[in-house]
Amino acid sequence: MVNGNDVGQRGLTPGEFTRETLPSRPGLKDVAGQLWHGFVRQHAAFKIACFYLIFEYNRPHQIWPVLDFLPWAQVLLISGLLLTALDPEARKPRPGVIVLLAAFALAMILSTAFAYSTQTAMLSWHIWLSWIFVVVFLTREVSTRERVLLFVFVYYLVNLKMAQHGFRTWAGRGFGMAGWGVTGSPGWFANSGEFGMEMAMLVPLLGAHLLVIRKRMNRPVLLAGAFFLAMVIGSVIASNSRGALLGLAVAALWLLASSRRRLKALVVLAIATMAVIAVIPEETLRRFDTAGTDLTSQSRLTYWKYGIEAVHENPVFGMGLQNWVPYLTDRHPEAFEVTGRIEVIHNTYLQVATELGLFGLAIFVATLAYVFRLNAVTAAKATARGDPWLSTTATGLNGGLVVYLVTSFFMAVLLYPYLWLLLAMSAACASALKNDHLSLPASGDRPDLLGALRT
Repeated sequence: MVNGNDVGQRGLTPGEFTRETLPSRPGLKDVAGQLWHGFVRQHAAFKIACFYLIFEYNRPHQIWPVLDFLPWAQVLLISGLLLTALDPEARKPRPGVIVLLAAFALAMILSTAFAYSTQTAMLSWHIWLSWIFVVVFLTREVSTRERVLLFVFVYYLVNLKMAQHGFRTWAGRGFGMAGWGVTGSPGWFANSGEFGMEMAMLVPLLGAHLLVIRKRMNRPVLLAGAFFLAMVIGSVIASNSRGALLGLAVAALWLLASSRRRLKALVVLAIATMAVIAVIPEETLRRFDTAGTDLTSQSRLTYWKYGIEAVHENPVFGMGLQNWVPYLTDRHPEAFEVTGRIEVIHNTYLQVATELGLFGLAIFVATLAYVFRLNAVTAAKATARGDPWLSTTATGLNGGLVVYLVTSFFMAVLLYPYLWLLLAMSAACASALKNDHLSLPASGDRPDLLGALRT
């Protein structure tokens, strides 16, 4: 075991892993033990942050009604924020994050003040306000390299819950396509398109981490990770979402572009692409043949045309949150004749422009640019410090961002978790790199899982 003197000599802090030295290639039991040991030693505020992610993403209280006696997400968020004041490892959010969140709040307030229907806009205040608190909470608590590792693991668990359900449902259909795609947990991912988008955004991060651990973990760990990745990709296919499949292709290209051995990566990508195409149901492939002419495409083109008109009518502050449906219903009832129904605008960029105006769109674009640059800087610095795991975490998050840029063109998901969690996790990686540099010796020689993931 690592004693108190070893902790002082190695520069470890009390909250970090202190189990016995791992074997050269840890197995599933070693990894699970290290993760559990690290989790139980964390402050209560960080544990609540992890449980919040579970309840926000998987909604266990909706799956098992016996748990549905509290508004769990709200209770966990508020209690966690209060407890951060008692956590010695909590850190202030980065100034850039605070500026962006304040700008978003201002855009929401102004768009509500000038809304087409102020009452409708007010109905969504609790959603965007909660995301601001979530980003502040997570960037305060996920503040060290160890906590990033643990939080990413919990993030994988909540997605694994949905991926195994999606893959199992697809397998139950004989890997064919029913009249609808598979879905994820209740709540944010109950729609097949949003579920497929979440799975596609996970591919760059998971793929990058598998590359990091391939020479550091034993074969069962690699097989478990590969099977997880296969279920994620299978869930994207089973979602029957053209946008999600396009996002999957972008994720593969991102992994290729970020690889140091591009020739080898190109061969692997080519083989994987052929395998994926081979298992895509024929009905899903036919949907690409009708892209632009089918009812779904025609309805979205109609929405986008009226959305551009709405931006011209309300250019600065927009028409207010969630005002698109009442606006289109009142101003362009003929849209119902084309689409057969009135839905969301199915384009996040136009959603922001119509609801928050060009002012809000500028903040949205600035947030995307900030996340990308922050991760790029973190990846470069982590590589220079011999930290491939943290470097690939930042690179994988940027890959998820690129997938988001593409898939969000076909979905209206501003108030969904995607962007907000990307912002929080990207800021957490940058904070962890800074704190890790201050607390660890230059060699990075660690007797635990964190050391196994370091050069």
